[in-house]
Amino acid sequence: MRIKLSIVRCLVAVLLQGMFTFTQAQVAGCQAGKNALLLPPLYYNADNLRSDTFDILKYTINLEIGNATTKLIAGNTIVKFAPKMNNRTFIRLDLLKLIIDSVTENSNQLLYSYNDTILKVNFSAPKNLTDTSSIKVYYKGQPQGDASGWGGFYFDNNGGNQYAYNLGVGFAAKPHNYGRVWFPCFDNFVERSKYEFNITSDTARRAYCNGQLTSDVVNGLNRTRQWTMNNEIPTYLASVSVARYRQVNWSVNTLTGPKPIVLAGAATDTTGMKNGFVNLKTCINGFENYYGPYKWNRFGYCLVPFSSGAMEHATNISYPKIAIGNLLYEADLMAHELSHHWWGDNITCETPEDMWINEGMATYSQYMFTEWKYGKVNYNSAVKTSHDNLLHFLHLKEGGFRAISGIPHSLTYGDHVYKKGADVAHTLRGYMGDTAFFNAIKYTMLQNQYKSINSLQLRDLMQTASGQNLTDFFNNWVLAGGWPHFAIDSVKYVTVGTASVNAIVSLKQKTFGAPALYSNVPLEISFFKNDWSRVVRKVLMSGASATFTVNIPYSASYAALNYDSKISDATSSDSKVIKTATNINWILGKVYTQVTNKGADSSRVRIIHNYVKPDPFKSNPQNHRLSDQQYWDVEGILSPGFHSKITFYYDGNKSLGGTYSYLDTLLAKINGDSIRVFYRANAAADWQLVKHCVVVNSGLRNGFIVVDTMKLGQYTFGNSTDTATINSVKRNANVYRSAKLYPNPAKTSFKVEFEQLPAPGSVMTITDVSGKIVLSKAITEKLNSVEVGSFSKGTYLVKLEERGRILYSEKILVE
Repeated sequence: MRIKLSIVRCLVAVLLQGMFTFTQAQVAGCQAGKNALLLPPLYYNADNLRSDTFDILKYTINLEIGNATTKLIAGNTIVKFAPKMNNRTFIRLDLLKLIIDSVTENSNQLLYSYNDTILKVNFSAPKNLTDTSSIKVYYKGQPQGDASGWGGFYFDNNGGNQYAYNLGVGFAAKPHNYGRVWFPCFDNFVERSKYEFNITSDTARRAYCNGQLTSDVVNGLNRTRQWTMNNEIPTYLASVSVARYRQVNWSVNTLTGPKPIVLAGAATDTTGMKNGFVNLKTCINGFENYYGPYKWNRFGYCLVPFSSGAMEHATNISYPKIAIGNLLYEADLMAHELSHHWWGDNITCETPEDMWINEGMATYSQYMFTEWKYGKVNYNSAVKTSHDNLLHFLHLKEGGFRAISGIPHSLTYGDHVYKKGADVAHTLRGYMGDTAFFNAIKYTMLQNQYKSINSLQLRDLMQTASGQNLTDFFNNWVLAGGWPHFAIDSVKYVTVGTASVNAIVSLKQKTFGAPALYSNVPLEISFFKNDWSRVVRKVLMSGASATFTVNIPYSASYAALNYDSKISDATSSDSKVIKTATNINWILGKVYTQVTNKGADSSRVRIIHNYVKPDPFKSNPQNHRLSDQQYWDVEGILSPGFHSKITFYYDGNKSLGGTYSYLDTLLAKINGDSIRVFYRANAAADWQLVKHCVVVNSGLRNGFIVVDTMKLGQYTFGNSTDTATINSVKRNANVYRSAKLYPNPAKTSFKVEFEQLPAPGSVMTITDVSGKIVLSKAITEKLNSVEVGSFSKGTYLVKLEERGRILYSEKILVE
């Protein structure tokens, strides 16, 4: 399922306070996958208990579905079941606020009670283990939507097409499963059943459901279409969509042979569907490569007039018609929903507390589609951009540093589940290596197909497949919140022979919101020569500090930790090759450089923004106070003669949308007048107040400091009353402090509005995540419109400059 951010923010406004604690089961690293499935449930869920009493074998749903005027359904559902215990005298089914006419078994009336939520049916005689029975529930009424606006049943005459459709979860519902709004069922994540749908409508409309169309009969003014789903699915994945649909038929070669692709939409939407799904076959091939064979009989997308996301109903994805024809949505919607046929539809989280298995892995699959179609560079860009946003704002938005497993009901569809779940999946790939990671996923899909799963069972299956012990990973990254932080403390080189050098590397670990230091984290150390070639060595890091000796073929000019960002720790970084004198916005590094001399040759520079406090002063006679929230590493190989200014931005404002907000709430608690920049060359040196800089106070608590000469080493902010070494302190006009940028996110255009006319010579530049300038224009008006319809989807930085001085900057998301 994919949802709009605005909906998520609404739903998580009321947060559960405090962190979750629970006992973590310990199992052997080589425990067999079959035994792993015998673990008790990780989280108690009363809704799952009925599935210990009865096995629901099949639902046969026979309904006449009305239109946007009547908004009614009427018919019956046959529930076929088998007891798991002897002497069962009744069964309880979920059914929400519909009118029950009768309940029968073999045409005999059964006694029942119904309170608008639970239907209790009394058997005429006790049911035992050897029995297989069917009851038929006759009902009618107006099916419910969810209080949040997301989920349930919808009627809509959009475009005169008389849509009637369901979305199988309700964000505000408890439980979230929402099969009960249109048929009586066991509405939980663990009960899986087969389905038959016999859906009747007027002849102008056609019904689409899960599985295979087995008949389409017109009888007078009515059309009845029968769909059969022989793969067992949970109730929330059961689907019906009725409208004046037309069908686009494609076929794709899969690992198990050719399979049909069914795209259903209104006649006016079919061209847009063809254009918007042009890369669907490529996506299918990619996911089969990563996750193994597609287990279902067909691929299906059904357009609905719902603008806040999509729903992964098995083989019949409900897809927002507003998004068709736009490739900007192909990763976030098309690929995300398709991937659920592995993550969510094939294997399903046992309880909503483990929703990251469904939604985190589907979000990660967006990145995997990007890599498959557009390459590893674009994959890394997407992962790193999301990771930076999570480090910056996630704990502020969702009430603390939470584990992705054990998430509270109010945050089931929040960013810990979707985005951090994906971030953790990326890190698990970095832990295991590509071959072991994807082979373990394929093994898990095979061993656990059409079954529910929890985090510990996922751990054990992946351990069994790979032979790797993943207990520490799941304890640290899945069952606990926050992040670790790793840094190089020192590197020494000792020559031991021809082309043989021992590199002695000391590492240290801090935490960002995590309850404890992490153990056995595989970290890559890259050793660069002056020609930028490198060798990579891997070490296992535990504890606050550790020293490793690795053999390399030369004394390196530069050593970098986690250069390829395979482990998502509490850092965000940009790496660039600088070939010309130019201005660069380091979006992930959160600085701005003005290269005035590129030097004799090109330079390789990496800037790391660290979301932890820097090391303390070794000696601090002037009683300076360092930031407890961030510091920077500037590292790399600089060409002789290279010179650049570097600008650091501070912001003590508490705004969830600001580029630098919340990062300096300690130092700029009242105002930013005393904020200064401190520097040290390495961990062995002490922090020194930076001389030759310009301090610009943009607002009461925000501004920036321009350092005249960028050096390799570490920088941080601190409070100091020493102004003797400051070149100048400037307070910029309200022209940029009060600027408004809207709408944000933007689809086709946005506006930047200044309270006063910017000074002559002011230029607006827009840069992408790589720092590339995609637009530059002179600003001569207070209200400025910018067209972004041709921009690639992603995050951009909008900047107003006057003679090299940055007056305003803000991020914008282009959708």
